[in-house]
Amino acid sequence: MDNLIHPHYQSRVVNACIATTVATASLFTPWETTRIISGTMLTGITYSVVNDLFSCRECIEYFAEGIWGGRRLDNRPIRTLDPNWNALIWGMMASWQISALAGCIFAILARIPFRLFTYKLTARQILPYLQGGAVFVQTLAHIASWKEKQKVSQAQKNGTFKDSLPEVPNEHKARFIAVNERHRVGYLGNRALCVALGVVIVTMRLRVIPHLTFRQ
Repeated sequence: MDNLIHPHYQSRVVNACIATTVATASLFTPWETTRIISGTMLTGITYSVVNDLFSCRECIEYFAEGIWGGRRLDNRPIRTLDPNWNALIWGMMASWQISALAGCIFAILARIPFRLFTYKLTARQILPYLQGGAVFVQTLAHIASWKEKQKVSQAQKNGTFKDSLPEVPNEHKARFIAVNERHRVGYLGNRALCVALGVVIVTMRLRVIPHLTFRQ
């Protein structure tokens, strides 16, 4: 494992692995606040890893520091082009911090006592919405990526493609742009999902939409 991790990125990789391990263990604690945070983290990490499993197989050259990494290993957190290892490491690194922040926000909205809120929510009541939303966003991201790839490929054939990525070789452009589109839609979709879930949590605690709650 030591030979696999690039020394320059070692602290980032180790921190991501530790955070994922702690989140997994925390899911089994009896404290609902901790379970909400850890469940949100694991949902975000899982989303990112699954997303990257597709993207790494489509264009492994995308996954390096800088706009175009090629197939070099000196600008990668791990010194391999294996798509599974890259998806796992990049998925954890890219998502654990923002997922932890989202989990803290959800935990505050769901558990902190406010005078207008009649009861507190549990992880079991919140996480199904988050997980279902993540699947929905993942689907949208894959569809958008496929459409963008077809669009770029067709434009290249017709000679109408406007090149905004001169550093990316022509034979990789369609795949590179498709992966970038998958990530762009995912970022936007997941942020919208978090905002929507925050609103749902508040309305559930106010009992504005009590029919959406699960049994505790």
